[in-house]
Amino acid sequence: MSLEFVKMHGLGNDFVLVQGKRSDFSLEWVKRVCEPHFGVGADGVLFYSVETPRMEVVNADGSTPEMCGNGLRCVARWLNHHHGLPGTFVIQTDAGAKLCTVNPDGQVRIEMGEAKIRELRTHVGEVSLKGIFVDMGNPHFVVFSPDGDLVELGKAVNDGHKDFPNGVNLEFVDSESPERLVVRVWERGVGLTLACGTGACASAAAAWHLRGESTPLEVQLPGGILQIEHSEGQVLMTGPTQIVYTGALSASFNEEVEE
Repeated sequence: MSLEFVKMHGLGNDFVLVQGKRSDFSLEWVKRVCEPHFGVGADGVLFYSVETPRMEVVNADGSTPEMCGNGLRCVARWLNHHHGLPGTFVIQTDAGAKLCTVNPDGQVRIEMGEAKIRELRTHVGEVSLKGIFVDMGNPHFVVFSPDGDLVELGKAVNDGHKDFPNGVNLEFVDSESPERLVVRVWERGVGLTLACGTGACASAAAAWHLRGESTPLEVQLPGGILQIEHSEGQVLMTGPTQIVYTGALSASFNEEVEE
């Protein structure tokens, strides 16, 4: 039996959306779907439900992050566009309930919750990293004026590092101004990515912590710009979504993976 899906992206962070529960699919199935040459190709699969809106995430490597900001914007857009949910509604995630507002132009605004912050200095091999650890429902380590290779360090901090026992998303803030941060992200379970929504929120929260004020920021990622704000203890993220195409995985594909 074929399985319908939709391919979407938020600033190049791309996903396969499937209606259903994460527990109904094997991790091997997810990994095959995400492979660019053998499956659809994506950074992860987003499983969603409609009646009680919910999103569950599995990364391309089969790991299960608590939260995905770009993915949540995509799910919110799809629930509004295809399933007729209103412009503002709540989606349940493994990191809690998130209020989403979908605009007609495809921009989605999400109340991402509180950023929990602590300063941290750690060593990765011979490299000393001083930065801000930010919990956005998933873990981030934000480093300003970085010294070192993001790819090498991203792999190292996700390979049983003592300070990050569950892995971590590593953000390098390459430049900053009062209005804008330029950020690159090594995403846990994905690798070097074009965009990371929670990473943008974490970077903004880290900058606010250092500056002592929470002014709105543009976060420039390789795939584009997210608008990050702070209000009443909430970090707010606004950014675009794109519906790329809909399709169906063949019965033979699903059977091959299950064998």
